[in-house]
Amino acid sequence: MMWTVMAVVAALLIGHALPQISQWRNFSWFERWLEFLQHLMLTKPFWQGGWGLLLCIALPGLAVGVLVHWLGGFFAFLVALAAMLYTWGPRDLDLDVNAVIAAEGIEAKEAAAKALYEEGQAVSLDGSVVVAAVFENALTRWFAVLFWFLLLGPVGALLYRLVALASEGESARSLPAENLAGTQSLHAVLN
Repeated sequence: MMWTVMAVVAALLIGHALPQISQWRNFSWFERWLEFLQHLMLTKPFWQGGWGLLLCIALPGLAVGVLVHWLGGFFAFLVALAAMLYTWGPRDLDLDVNAVIAAEGIEAKEAAAKALYEEGQAVSLDGSVVVAAVFENALTRWFAVLFWFLLLGPVGALLYRLVALASEGESARSLPAENLAGTQSLHAVLN
């Protein structure tokens, strides 16, 4: 438990000291993984149903779990720290909020605020709507990742982030309908 708390504190300190670390968070490998599974399993009933979700998300989580277990000690701490830094975000919320505050003019503020809203969602600069968007982003970018990291370690943080990515955006478009519905339901439960 001690290395878990140390990894959280170190990730928070590193994230604030080096805000450019958010550029390191690239999940294009996950999109390629989903595309690979889609091509490989397109006609398989296993892939079309809810169990396909287990395959696409559980295997990377299992790999991290085996790595942490196999390495142990200080190296497990380093993997946990890397997982925390990687899954936190995927962009830094404080940088997105600061961009809205620093923007000059309504158009610039709306463009900056777009990062706080889901794709296709109307951007609003109304105070209560922006505050709600910030709190929703805090839940999905920070608190949910932190909760699952504290509960299940680096595997929990990675699994949460992969479920979140698979339930929305580019990754969600490549999933079969039943698989996507299962992913979105799981994401709501994890939140």
